[in-house]
Amino acid sequence: MKIKEHYKRDFEEIYKKTESNCYSFEGKTILVCGGAGFLGALFVRYLLFLNHFKFKNKCRVISLDNFLGREKKDLLEDDTLINLHHDLTSSYLSLKLYKEKIDFIINCSGCASPYYYERYPLETMDVSTEGTKNLLQTALSNNAKILNFSSSEVLGTPPEESIPTDESYTPTAKTLDKRSCYDVTKMYIETISYVFKDQFNVDCKIVRPFNIIGYFRQDDKRVIPNFISNCLKGEKMRIYAPGTQSRTFCWYGDFLAGCIQVLTQGKDILYHIGNPNNEISMVDLAKLVEKVSGTKNMVELIEPPIVYKNEPKRRCPSVKKIQKELGYALDIDLEESLSRVYDWAKDNYK
Repeated sequence: MKIKEHYKRDFEEIYKKTESNCYSFEGKTILVCGGAGFLGALFVRYLLFLNHFKFKNKCRVISLDNFLGREKKDLLEDDTLINLHHDLTSSYLSLKLYKEKIDFIINCSGCASPYYYERYPLETMDVSTEGTKNLLQTALSNNAKILNFSSSEVLGTPPEESIPTDESYTPTAKTLDKRSCYDVTKMYIETISYVFKDQFNVDCKIVRPFNIIGYFRQDDKRVIPNFISNCLKGEKMRIYAPGTQSRTFCWYGDFLAGCIQVLTQGKDILYHIGNPNNEISMVDLAKLVEKVSGTKNMVELIEPPIVYKNEPKRRCPSVKKIQKELGYALDIDLEESLSRVYDWAKDNYK
């Protein structure tokens, strides 16, 4: 597999921060679920980069995805990679057909974009519940380390005194809302992970991501690809009113490095990973996209669709825990992140 230059640059940055951790994967078998999605594909690419440029004894990568709401195309190919079209909610036993012991499981499965989980609410719930349980059973039978992803969405909108928000804050997700299919079952992922660790001693870690930025598909429907696609097409960036709702954004390289540190050396079960240094309103984010794209007067406020009516108003993580325990570091700021994605999108978006 040919590694493109922008990925080589990014992956070398990750490697410098996680060199001692990465060799935990050498010669092992890693199952990446949701391996064709945004985060999953990045993990797969990075593992293949390690095989091509760092490892003497290559790891074996199994990428599993059901391609819900997406076309099955542009899959990565490599002699150390197996691509499986598989629904996690069916049975974990089918993975035994491949007769290899699984050493690590990275569970990126699920719909993370409100556009998609509003359209597939039951499937969104099923993969977080039955799918996660099947994977935890697979981890138990293989004595594998497993990394499950929750979401910062479970925190709702914390009070001002709890922002930045650390791992001790109690989740407050709504149960009767268009977003609940995603938010509530992400809370389930946390609880069932705790149960498997507590009852069966499964080596399980949970990460709550806080808005990761990277090379999104153009049809991803989240805010960054929407804004960049709009600018490239000369269209207005449509912001859901009032536009004061804020987020922080973490470069995917910093995020992947943190996840690798958690999976291989994490001492606790739950970690926040994000960037607390760049909380920004959606209006100001759009203005920053204007700056990196060289456009002007591209911002338009519109009424939000129903799935956004009760979105969290603020979201900002405390990462003191992962910094203190694992040496987590943030190297790429938001403007540089947007510049990298915009430069890439010019060649990859229609």
